[in-house]
Amino acid sequence: MSKTFQILNKEQQQIHDDPPRFNAEQRKSKFYFSVELQSLLSDVRGAKNKAFFVVSFVYFRETAQFFDTANPKDLKIACSRLGIEKSNEWQEYSRAAKNSHRDTIREFFGFRPFEDEAKELARGETIKSLRSKRSPARCFRLIVESLKENSIEIPAYGGLAKIITSEYNQHHTDLVDVVNRHLTKDARKKLDELTEKPISAKGNNSTAYSLTLTKRYSHSTRESKVRKNVEIHTKLLETFDLVRPVLGKLNLNKEGVKAFATMVEYDQVFQIKRKKDDDRYLHLIVYIANQFYRLQDVLAKVLMNLMTQTFNSAERDAKNELYKNRSKFKDDTQQVFEDAEDVVEQLNQIKIILQAPELSSEEKVDQAIRVIIRNQKKVEDTQNLLSEIRDEANLISGDDIFVRILKSKANSLQRRCKGIIMGLTFDFESSNKDLVKAIKKYRECEGKVDSTFPVRAIDQKYRGYIKKGTEFDTDIYKVLFFNEVAKAIKSEALNLLNSHLYTSLEHDLISRARFNQEREKLLSQAGMQEFSSFEKVMEGLSLEVDRQFHETNRRIIGNENTFVVNNGEGGIKVVSQRNTRLQNIDLDKQTKVELYPGENQISLVEALYSVNKATGFLEEFIHRKHKNVKDRPEDKTFFAGIMGLGNHLGTPKIAKLSQNTINASSLATAMNAYFSTENVRSANDVLVHKTSQLPVANILRANDELLTSSDGQKYIVIGESLNANFSFKYGGRDQVVSAYTFIDSRNLFFYSTVISGGEYEAHYMLDGVLYNQVVKSTMHTTDTHGYSEAVSGIAHLLKVSFAPRIRDFQSKYLYSFKPRHKYKKLGYPVLPAKAIDKKLIENNYEDFLRLVVSIKLGETTASRVFRRMNSKSKHNPLYDAVKEFGRIPKTLHLLRYMDDEEYRSAIQRQLNKGESGNKLDRALAVGSPFYDQIEKEDQELVDSCKRLLKNVIVCWNNMHLSKRLKEAKGSKKKQLIIDKILETSTVTYKHFQFQGEYPFSPNRLVDSMNFNFSDFLNPNIVVVKKDE
Repeated sequence: MSKTFQILNKEQQQIHDDPPRFNAEQRKSKFYFSVELQSLLSDVRGAKNKAFFVVSFVYFRETAQFFDTANPKDLKIACSRLGIEKSNEWQEYSRAAKNSHRDTIREFFGFRPFEDEAKELARGETIKSLRSKRSPARCFRLIVESLKENSIEIPAYGGLAKIITSEYNQHHTDLVDVVNRHLTKDARKKLDELTEKPISAKGNNSTAYSLTLTKRYSHSTRESKVRKNVEIHTKLLETFDLVRPVLGKLNLNKEGVKAFATMVEYDQVFQIKRKKDDDRYLHLIVYIANQFYRLQDVLAKVLMNLMTQTFNSAERDAKNELYKNRSKFKDDTQQVFEDAEDVVEQLNQIKIILQAPELSSEEKVDQAIRVIIRNQKKVEDTQNLLSEIRDEANLISGDDIFVRILKSKANSLQRRCKGIIMGLTFDFESSNKDLVKAIKKYRECEGKVDSTFPVRAIDQKYRGYIKKGTEFDTDIYKVLFFNEVAKAIKSEALNLLNSHLYTSLEHDLISRARFNQEREKLLSQAGMQEFSSFEKVMEGLSLEVDRQFHETNRRIIGNENTFVVNNGEGGIKVVSQRNTRLQNIDLDKQTKVELYPGENQISLVEALYSVNKATGFLEEFIHRKHKNVKDRPEDKTFFAGIMGLGNHLGTPKIAKLSQNTINASSLATAMNAYFSTENVRSANDVLVHKTSQLPVANILRANDELLTSSDGQKYIVIGESLNANFSFKYGGRDQVVSAYTFIDSRNLFFYSTVISGGEYEAHYMLDGVLYNQVVKSTMHTTDTHGYSEAVSGIAHLLKVSFAPRIRDFQSKYLYSFKPRHKYKKLGYPVLPAKAIDKKLIENNYEDFLRLVVSIKLGETTASRVFRRMNSKSKHNPLYDAVKEFGRIPKTLHLLRYMDDEEYRSAIQRQLNKGESGNKLDRALAVGSPFYDQIEKEDQELVDSCKRLLKNVIVCWNNMHLSKRLKEAKGSKKKQLIIDKILETSTVTYKHFQFQGEYPFSPNRLVDSMNFNFSDFLNPNIVVVKKDE
């Protein structure tokens, strides 16, 4: 068996294997003899054994672990409480008594010992981690959490380390064995070429390795860049086709593929070449697959962006031309009217001449001809102008102009799109068979379009422009064909076979066959048994909607709710509510208490040092490799890296501003090895968890509720990024991304992601609520842009209480199960507009359940479901059913929003916290107000580091406030501080120094406040005694 490798460092191992540490105050409360404990002690023989039992009981209650040692102070207090004068020694605890006591304690708490069944569970969790290529340390923590959730005793470090090591080593051996048995000679040769420098046509060696050329792709739609991507794709495809059979046998999920690939991406070629052959081939196989999937996604996105740009540009140009044409048409028409008046005048002159009795016939003719000759030029000009107007009338048709402009772009698009259409690996299981036929024909003809191509593949609106009689316009067909392909990929009418983003959604869901066979078991695993019966669910919701309609209207009619008034247009509106900040705060108190130090007194370097000393968040920065890791860098290197990214400074600049305390090269090396989004997110989780333990943080919770909210902050991206969109609102003609961040009522930033500025934030809301590891929200709120009916429907089945603040909500439809007239005849001012379509929901209910169970059990993510399902809503009855169901909780929320002032105020208060977080986000971006990262992964690393800085600031503030409360003299002073905390925000940052230089010298890496985190955990720190 392979030697056990280090999973946790020595300090972490010690923390796991040592009993919990209590301060004096905690020890007093933890060793309280409850009635249950006293009852258990009655069956324990001997005073000494009773003391040992008490200590074991308390330790297990706190950690779900038994320990081979005990803190003498804990044993002493146990003896004291039992009336034993002389404290025992833990070594006197006999094995027989120990085992008997442990059985009793486990039984009392409903726990099972860590035996064969538990070991299998640990192995199962390890295998899940292996498929996702999680680090052993992260796997260890997941196993510990799983054991707790399943009420199983947590063993010592060595027991879990042995299982993890065995499974990791075996898994790696199995993977290498698959490669050894199934990788062909041709494939090996092709993989070997990746670590060599290719020879050019002139016989010269390239300056870059073949592998290096595959690592980064352009996000540009420029022709040269697209062509370069297509060339790389062609080469990758050759290798991918050779390794594809082996990849299927490796059985890695998407996360596992990405993790293997990341190791290759960050390694230098010489490091890869040093690996043993089969191990090297294993990493390169998975890397090639991942890069091929990524490039497929890039090409698909480029095609979609290209067509969006083309159509937007054509529409803009068409509007401009149409405006010019209409302007000229208007001017010419006006001139014709004026000329027509002159012609009428001429006719009147001729009429007068012809009617003049004094003139002879010859004179009348002569004078009339002279009038005509005198105005002949004017008549000719008018005739010409009329002819021009007839021509101009054909130029003010918007569609004609638009199509003509599109046609002019055909050749340019053909040069860029041909390689993409030829290269993408389409899954031709498509609803649009005509489009599939067109794609296949385009490939067969190598991009040459003729009159035999299917016109039905094109949007009916434009078909008349392609085929006119016997003529077939190949140019406009190409443009419209490329657009149809782009639209089909986006709407999931056309999927890709090898892709991270554009495979069929059905592939990510639990299969219908499995769901039908294991329905009740899967619902139970997802905690959704209560939704099993459609009729019962609908019956319950029907009663709830009916009750809320009656309650809301009753209070309005009875003048109990004075905030809902007539809007003067036959409808209703909610008038401005009272101040949502804490009320009844004495104004004098606001001026007497200063909670924080003066401006710019605390450096960010000190804050990072102090908070890490208290929480140990840097321990989450784990090396990308878990074997043969060299000495870990100093803490200051990690602090510099966090600030370099989180403050938008970059590695070179933070090193330059460090006054020679940070070496730029060493920093870059450390960041390459330790800075991953997963690591930084885990560090954030530690900070959120640790800060949430502070009593001072929890005084911001109302009635033990934990409200959360999410909001996006827009940033311009420098450079072309496929994860950004043009936004005229936020960046003019620049591309923007949205840093979408989640905050709870304690001001803790518990989740964030970076999405394209054009994406709908609502689609990512559930990800943050469901997939964060540290905050369990009792109610989540967003602004209107974070809301949709479909999100509301899925949130309800996931038991997520979703309460968005919806702009102009009184204009939104309310729905009911009963007919509208049932409520109208009661004289109710608030009425449903439409009835719920129960049949639509019922017809799709099983697929609805299957979809939500798949999200809950981690088969797919909520954001992926919405990205793929929402975009094809016109073709998807399931999406229509999800939206229809979502109208029920939406209606319940809106009725309560009208009826409950405190509900509205709570929502507004929580959204205000998000706004404060956004201000801090901007303030931290001292290096640049932009993102200069192109790849989504790099953008998310920056965002995660910035979120870490925000959580450091909030944690530091909470420790500072804890110290102020601990040192407060008298109850009045303490109450003043608590009132001020409730009135203000722990997101405040004026006392921190963000600008300037950042020396990471020993005299700056200090905790000038001398924080003692364990002291701040005392719950009495926020208790104000009236008799003081």
